[in-house]
Amino acid sequence: MLDDPEAPWDKPAFTQVWRGKYGGYSVRTERWRYTMWGKDCSQGEELYDYVTDPAEEHNLAGAPTHADMKARLKLLAQRNWAKPFLPTGG
Repeated sequence: MLDDPEAPWDKPAFTQVWRGKYGGYSVRTERWRYTMWGKDCSQGEELYDYVTDPAEEHNLAGAPTHADMKARLKLLAQRNWAKPFLPTGG
């Protein structure tokens, strides 16, 4: 990707940042970014559609019309950081 930013991209990217004492766990696909703040989302969630909102001005995390996409991306984020999120035995 660094050598050819226009190369096809079919895998999500994962990032973690800190806002004070809370971690932000993100998953980014070509179209979407989902971030959960705090291991249990206690500090909020963000969901952005880069096709309709490339500047990330409209957080869609609470929109019922995007609940399925949010759930899929949240699961990807949780799996990427499995130990902090998955219940015992999961």
